[in-house]
Amino acid sequence: MRWLIGGVTGLFVLWSGYWFVGSRAVLNNLQTWVANAPKDGIPVKTGGIALAGYPNRFDLTITNPEYADPVTGWSWRAPFVQAFALSYRPWALIVAFPNEQTLGRPGENIAVVSEGLRASMALLPQSDLGFDNVIVETNTAALTSDLGWTGSVRRSVIALRHDPTRAATYELGVQIGQLALDPAFSARLAETSDLPAVIDSMTVDVYTRLSAPLDRKAAQINPQVEQIEIKNVLISWGPLAIYAKGQVSPDANGLAKGRVSIEVTNWEHLVPLLVATGAVKPELSQTANNMMAAMAKSGTDPNVLAVPLVMTEGWMSLGPFPLGPAPSLRAQPGF
Repeated sequence: MRWLIGGVTGLFVLWSGYWFVGSRAVLNNLQTWVANAPKDGIPVKTGGIALAGYPNRFDLTITNPEYADPVTGWSWRAPFVQAFALSYRPWALIVAFPNEQTLGRPGENIAVVSEGLRASMALLPQSDLGFDNVIVETNTAALTSDLGWTGSVRRSVIALRHDPTRAATYELGVQIGQLALDPAFSARLAETSDLPAVIDSMTVDVYTRLSAPLDRKAAQINPQVEQIEIKNVLISWGPLAIYAKGQVSPDANGLAKGRVSIEVTNWEHLVPLLVATGAVKPELSQTANNMMAAMAKSGTDPNVLAVPLVMTEGWMSLGPFPLGPAPSLRAQPGF
């Protein structure tokens, strides 16, 4: 019996020592990273960092975290954020966010009110701590801008995972249900369209190849997008359904170039939508409708419009309709 008690006591002491040494290492490494982050081009700061959870977990609480990028103007702040990990599996985390956060961009602040917003993340247990996967999910989320617009989702899941079969390649999956549009936009849309004020669902499946993997060196290397493969994008919105697939890559200036094939079922609802967004002027709506009708009739189903989204030489067009400058695929350092 004595040897059993002694063995249990010894294991308890060893485990306690491991937890305290491990917790101190986690805390010191995080504090050092936060202190050095601005030097590495990552503009973050916190109000404080605390760690608890003895003996089986590392429970980390960061108060008043803030990110403010001087290059892009984007920012994020929250009253706290918490991360939880099992002490014997510290490379797998669960991150819990508060119900209220604030996003910012030049000239605008957006209040985010959510229910059950959390993320689970896993790193590869290697020396470089490569990224393996992250899943972000929330039951409800509402956005309110100080510029007057609002929006909300009933349920959303965003997942990003490393593809082990391809170097520095990551799959992004998005599922959004019941996306409620801004009332002001819905009112404009209702003037010419019978599309509902709520988008039923959005599904996205995209592979992105980067110039370098996402790991602990990523902040210094600043990996860039080399190719985006759109496997599947599907938007269901009342009678309107939009499907897309294709490939996009950056040109010499970092602007998107490529071709995305788009199929629109019940396309006659598309023109009023483009007018409401400002992509098509109201006086040109009939001309746009006639052009789409002619394009649809040339296909196998007159209710389905097949049209390419083309990005070339810095510009973007949807079939014959110019949309404006192509987006940039070049990430800024620290963002």
